[in-house]
Amino acid sequence: SMPKQPMLTLYDHSHWITCIKFNPNHESLMVSSSTDSLVNLWSVQLTVDNIYSETNNESNHTYDTNSAQYYNGSSEKAFEIKDCKLLSSLNDHEDSVYSVAWSSADPWLYASVSYNGRVVIHHVPDETRYNILLSDKD
Repeated sequence: SMPKQPMLTLYDHSHWITCIKFNPNHESLMVSSSTDSLVNLWSVQLTVDNIYSETNNESNHTYDTNSAQYYNGSSEKAFEIKDCKLLSSLNDHEDSVYSVAWSSADPWLYASVSYNGRVVIHHVPDETRYNILLSDKD
């Protein structure tokens, strides 16, 4: 059966959410866009459990609604969202932000595009980047 409660609810946008993307290289980063013209960068606190998987298909990313966990088939780990903190709220757009995307070339860059066609490239703040790199060494 499906979970009765959401894993996490966030209220830092004042209007409709148009897009949410997790960083494919660093699971603790998430970016969201909205018709309130904001682009929000989030730090997602995860718990990670090792799991056994019979298949090790790198494109095998599934979300199990029964246990409210995200499974990454390539790493054989289950992630559960515990908390989420707003790192930055950028208002570089004058119109509704249609979408966001992480760079495939640089894991610390993301872009946003608004309905008026403006594209803005954003950097993950240095302090956030350093904290993630230091925690990855553990």
